[in-house]
Amino acid sequence: MTSNTVSDGYEVNLRFVYGMRCIGIGKSPAQIFCALMNLPPPPAKFERLYTPIFKALDIISSRSMVNSVNKTVIENEHNKNIAIALDRTWQKRGHTSKNGVVTATSLDNGKVIDFECLSKYCFECKSTNKTCDNCQVNYHVFSAEMESEGALRNFSRSLPNYNVRYVQYLRDGDSKGFLRVQESNVYGDEFPVEKLECIGHVQKRMGARLRALKNNLKSTKLSDNKPISGLGRLTDAEILLLQKYYGLVIRRNVGKSVADMFNSIWAIYFHKLSTDENPQHALCPMEEESWCG
Repeated sequence: MTSNTVSDGYEVNLRFVYGMRCIGIGKSPAQIFCALMNLPPPPAKFERLYTPIFKALDIISSRSMVNSVNKTVIENEHNKNIAIALDRTWQKRGHTSKNGVVTATSLDNGKVIDFECLSKYCFECKSTNKTCDNCQVNYHVFSAEMESEGALRNFSRSLPNYNVRYVQYLRDGDSKGFLRVQESNVYGDEFPVEKLECIGHVQKRMGARLRALKNNLKSTKLSDNKPISGLGRLTDAEILLLQKYYGLVIRRNVGKSVADMFNSIWAIYFHKLSTDENPQHALCPMEEESWCG
């Protein structure tokens, strides 16, 4: 087998190692894969190819994020005060992960504009039992605080790296990251950071609260001497419908008055309370696509 050569070795070896790492596989699983596929074994210097691959990815990702920021500013009418969404991912669930990534994406175009990798573990230090020259550990506190620390680091370098401010911050129900950024007053009193709520997460919380209520009252008789769940009562299917309607009315009233949204939300309650003998559809929407059937 022949392959083009590059400064760091054969191109096929670089591509193979890159592909294995993209799917979370290291040298040992790669050897098994090659054996099963009747392929030549992976390169002996498997781990040494990590460095050139990382350098190339670092350069490309940096260029891509700069371009994304520039496009965001243009789409924001050249206003450098932009809105972002922050999200995180961990190596494993729970608050014990040693590695985590917090990513910032533009709300204008959905492209990644920054990220922060946090790690409490260094393979080289662990294997040699001493601090290495290129230690990967950059976080030393509780794993549960990784998200808020990553958020703060993303915000703190927005001005020096991109000359922009993240003045609007979209997150899910967990507000630890926002509180950390707010307390740090990253941009001073002149540019406070505004927290935006994700409608999808608000909608999901509605369903979670109803399921918790149903579970807590499952053995309790209500005022009509009937359980909370059952035929014609608060079932899982009914909760899904209520959750769907709740998200729908919020989305349809974005940009309208608080009173309109308030009435639309209460319309769900009165709609479900309505009977043939006592109809209560006064607040229900009347347009053609109304959910009030």
